[in-house]
Amino acid sequence: MKHLLFALILLTSFAVRAQTPNAQTATVYFYMPHHAWTTWRFSGKVYVDEKRTAEISKNRYFVLRLPAGKHSFYVREKKFGGLELDLVAGETYYLRVNLDEGGSRIKFRGVSSVPKEEAEFLIKEIQPIKQGDIYDRTFVDMTLTSR
Repeated sequence: MKHLLFALILLTSFAVRAQTPNAQTATVYFYMPHHAWTTWRFSGKVYVDEKRTAEISKNRYFVLRLPAGKHSFYVREKKFGGLELDLVAGETYYLRVNLDEGGSRIKFRGVSSVPKEEAEFLIKEIQPIKQGDIYDRTFVDMTLTSR
């Protein structure tokens, strides 16, 4: 029983530590801006370091607390494009899901890094991701989600 309790406390402290910014982590805001072509939920699975992390839809964002170092990001499939960034501890990054709204269908067009001023303005206008849309909570800041 003591071992089970110790393991539970250890896992809980790891989860809380992964969600709080510290000197060894970088903060990454990941968002999909509004698009006018759909009335239904258009979404895509976000992969971080080859792990399916979340499903993001229009007007939503989520925050990652990742260890410093190289990390890769893409939505749905690598062939649509993505990013590999060398994150610096203590820094904040803003990544946007790019969409091609021309023609009769919306298509994913990769992920791009966005200047802080542009991203902060847009993020104020959209909502945090829903907790049910997160597949891997290891590095997602769960305090910045909605139910």
